[in-house]
Amino acid sequence: MIDKSVTNEEQQEGKNLKKRKKKALETRQALIESGISLFYEKGFSNTKISDITDRANVAHGTFYVYFKSKEDFFMYLLMMSRRELSNNAEEAIELAKKGNIQKAKIKFFKEGFSLILKKSKLFGVLLFEGMCSDDGFKQFYKEGRMLFLERAKRMLELIGIKDEYKAHIILGLSKHLLEMYIFTNNDPTPIWESALKDLGIL
Repeated sequence: MIDKSVTNEEQQEGKNLKKRKKKALETRQALIESGISLFYEKGFSNTKISDITDRANVAHGTFYVYFKSKEDFFMYLLMMSRRELSNNAEEAIELAKKGNIQKAKIKFFKEGFSLILKKSKLFGVLLFEGMCSDDGFKQFYKEGRMLFLERAKRMLELIGIKDEYKAHIILGLSKHLLEMYIFTNNDPTPIWESALKDLGIL
């Protein structure tokens, strides 16, 4: 015979656990969104942890449940963004390996560039302040450039373009257009796509 009182307690504990997990995810997301907007508005150096927690509407000490420091928090945001970009690039490369060249081009060059623009606020802080304030951020940027370059070379090879210099052009152009977007907020996508067509990529 089943002890219903124990079963009910276990069910209630399961529900409470789900609620706590959901609340934790919501709190982390609120900190992330607040941090990104504040870093962009005030800069990395001028943003205090209390600014982030105030905007996220959580207690100051809650920040340290998830992150060790402001630097750790910013690096987490950067790593999260790079992971998203890397996943998109790897998916595109897999499509190209399977012969889905057109889909691979769209995913790598169009969707990838859209993701870069979507992360412009965060990358802007890295480019214009982060690298000057911490060697860890500078190293992150260097690693990111190399990863982008390697994947661009691989992608170009898979779509039948052997010219290595084109990967360097793509890297330089994407950085330039990202900066232009940060400064002017004008969508550089038409310029990007036109340049890719001139290079024989799209």
